[in-house]
Amino acid sequence: NSAVNAINMAMEAVKNENTGTVPPHLMDASYKGARKLGRGIGYKYAHEYPKHYVKQQYLPD
Repeated sequence: NSAVNAINMAMEAVKNENTGTVPPHLMDASYKGARKLGRGIGYKYAHEYPKHYVKQQYLPD
């Protein structure tokens, strides 16, 4: 199945390659002190935008 193969290839890539770090605005900000670390700041919740789409960076540079 091509879907299973694609998932397996993606999982191998994550294990074996430098995938970079998660952009700070996507990091968990639900705990005390997270905002002081810059986590979650600037996150745009897509469902609050027209057609549930908002342009923002999801992958590291």
